[in-house]
Amino acid sequence: MRPAPVVFCHHQHAGQFDLGKSEVCGLRGDPDQVYAVELAQRGFVTIAPDAIGFEDRNWADGQNVTWFEQSSRIVVGRTLLAACLQEISLALDYVATLPEADPDRVGFLGHSYGGRAAIWAPAWDRRIRSSVSNCGCVPYRESFARAVGFQAEFVVPGFASEHDIEDVIALADQCRYLVLATDDDRWSRGAVGIQDRLTQRGVGHARVEVRSGRHDFPCSARTTAYDFLTDTLQGAEIL
Repeated sequence: MRPAPVVFCHHQHAGQFDLGKSEVCGLRGDPDQVYAVELAQRGFVTIAPDAIGFEDRNWADGQNVTWFEQSSRIVVGRTLLAACLQEISLALDYVATLPEADPDRVGFLGHSYGGRAAIWAPAWDRRIRSSVSNCGCVPYRESFARAVGFQAEFVVPGFASEHDIEDVIALADQCRYLVLATDDDRWSRGAVGIQDRLTQRGVGHARVEVRSGRHDFPCSARTTAYDFLTDTLQGAEIL
């Protein structure tokens, strides 16, 4: 049997630091977040570790530790983003050793926090050939609004003075992106502007789709994501 394509499934944030991998793996939490399970049922190999500060990686009884994790790195010239991206690469290193996994067909899927990671991860690790970001595309230029703000994991000193999300996407030219956004979600703000700027720059490996809705990942949107991963990772068997 041909090895199956791999998808890294990154969990959401939602301020629930006691919850991470268990949600996307369908063990507890929101049933609309079980994309690691649903992709596995479609014939993919999925991997879904806890991000730093979540679930088994939380050392403060479910309290927010991510700003400590960030500040303790910033003072020595490092960032939490670099640590999180490195851990994604380590997870892909591991899954590449599994005989049932095809290391040449690697994808990424995430909602909210996971959706933000889905934009950054392919620029860090060029093994990622296809990535879907759901409700996590808000650019830095929109994040100065107090209703949005900056997530600790994506604070990079000086980055927003000259760059934004379009630069990250453009850099990962080995990856096909699908950016899913909604019209009533603060974490989807600026989605149309992202598409406009990508088009102006002639970036053809990403597309943005805006649907009616809030900060959610309903079955219809998940199906769109799964179909995109199937098409772009070439030959994933749908059961």
